[in-house]
Amino acid sequence: MRWIYLLVVLALFTGCTKKKSDEIAEEVKSVSSVFVVFESEIQGQVLSRSIHFPFGLSGDIFGNIYLTDAGNDRIVKFSKELKPLKEIGGYGTTEGSMNFPTYITIDNNLNVRYTDEKNRRVVHLNSDLTFVESILFEDEEDPHRFGFPSGIAVSDVGELWIADRDNNQVAVYNNVGNFSHILGDYGYAGGVLKSPEKIYRDPNDNFIVCDAGNKRLVLYDQYGGYQKQIQNKIFSYPVSVVFFQDHY
Repeated sequence: MRWIYLLVVLALFTGCTKKKSDEIAEEVKSVSSVFVVFESEIQGQVLSRSIHFPFGLSGDIFGNIYLTDAGNDRIVKFSKELKPLKEIGGYGTTEGSMNFPTYITIDNNLNVRYTDEKNRRVVHLNSDLTFVESILFEDEEDPHRFGFPSGIAVSDVGELWIADRDNNQVAVYNNVGNFSHILGDYGYAGGVLKSPEKIYRDPNDNFIVCDAGNKRLVLYDQYGGYQKQIQNKIFSYPVSVVFFQDHY
């Protein structure tokens, strides 16, 4: 695929049912209708080459858009008018290069973080796409503890939530980049996960995980406590989610 479609979600109408147990009241939402309008597209030559396998997309508080062009091992920054401003990357393992970048997120301080999946690391850039630091997604003492990183989100206090698709879990790192704890485990009930993909932090500081293998979204609070799941029969392998006017 060599183009990107930018969509505006106009409305999400949800119906809610509640199931109560002795331990937790779980709210399950199902999306009854979705109204999406095509707005614009980016295609063809973008800076040094044509887009090939666009994967992750995120925006900053000024309306700039950041794209992970996984097939070209690069990140491209666009203005809010969709004018390409800058690109970085190129295949490799050194600082500034990458190997299949996937998900990307930008916090309110304009810190850019993306998962450099096949290099098994999370990379931190500033808003000008200048390298700041990277965190290796591995444990030297236990090589099987982590797989390849997928989705990523950042809390208000700088904690990193990193989805581990291979090991069906989310790894949480503290604000200085040290591993803290694990959320989820292989399964389908409650807060356990199967092949998690994108993680999205909503305006209430909750974290929504695309639990793709279980065909649902899972909502955790900022402390990692399971809150609820969102399911719909149309979900096949959900890999992305956004928040729009109090709805997911």
